[in-house]
Amino acid sequence: MKKFLMILFATVVAVMAGFAQSTQKKVAVATFDVIGNVVTPEEAEAITELYINGLVRTGKVSIFDRKNFDTILAEMKFQSGDWSSKEKTVQLQKATGATVLGRGQIFKLGSSFYISATMIDANTAEILSASKKSFKDIDELVGLLDTMASEISTAISKVVMKYKIGDTGPGGGIVFYVSEEGFEVFDGKGGVQKCNYLEVTKEQLACVRWCPCSKDCNIQGATGLGYGKSNTYKIVSYHSSASSGNCAAYVCYKYSTATSSAGEWFLPSKDELNLIYKNVGAKILAGASKTWHWSSSPYDSNNAWVQSFSDGQQGYARYYKYYSEYKYNTYCVRAVRAFSN
Repeated sequence: MKKFLMILFATVVAVMAGFAQSTQKKVAVATFDVIGNVVTPEEAEAITELYINGLVRTGKVSIFDRKNFDTILAEMKFQSGDWSSKEKTVQLQKATGATVLGRGQIFKLGSSFYISATMIDANTAEILSASKKSFKDIDELVGLLDTMASEISTAISKVVMKYKIGDTGPGGGIVFYVSEEGFEVFDGKGGVQKCNYLEVTKEQLACVRWCPCSKDCNIQGATGLGYGKSNTYKIVSYHSSASSGNCAAYVCYKYSTATSSAGEWFLPSKDELNLIYKNVGAKILAGASKTWHWSSSPYDSNNAWVQSFSDGQQGYARYYKYYSEYKYNTYCVRAVRAFSN
């Protein structure tokens, strides 16, 4: 049996080298403690490596080198009771860079054999997740490790979202989009921010023209999620005469609240505007019923995407007068703000 486990150990080392590590959670796992004569120290090492391999294969964690971690624990004269000491776990966090610490035990209780694994928050010493399984022999134990690794990694990688759709956001708007995984927001200046939420102003800010153009203008905008902010910046930067009276993007760009600053808000892209309609729409937003709203997404060189909050229809509208006797198209404006968890 020992020979079998050592072969597995060698295989695990080779397999782990082939996996790209996730940066979601950095975990340091100590070699499993053995209580009683359940397995040999060599077998405990192999079991630990198999467990670590299972964690890596979930793609949800990255692993600090186990042997180095064991060395650090030995140098600190780390004891079993120290796992619940915030002072001690913070020291481990500083030494390894890991935000999560893992430990395990293999033991006998009565006539049954057990293996347990625990994950601990390095900054608080609080238990994040734990798994305990019984086994009859070493072969069954090995078969349980992937299941334990999956349970553990899922629990520690789960993001606790602070807001849900319909909540009031930190900027005072209504949250209309939530993403646990996060999404990229482009600012139009070359910067990219990872965000988890979008909030929209509770009331329409204005009913104005899309831009102060009197002829075609060449603004390269996008329609997708995460592009409203970059579209807004490009529109405002393109028009030196933009003001709150003649430019929907400018209205949003200059908007601020007691808990948010000008420059954080933007005119939503075509897809972001559609998310407002679908997720909160006329049921929540005051005055949104039966009105057309501007998006920040150009349709072509003289039209921009718009959407009706009466039936969700999307279309495009000219943003300057084609003939002098025509009136400018003026539609409603709501500002959007992106923020992280």
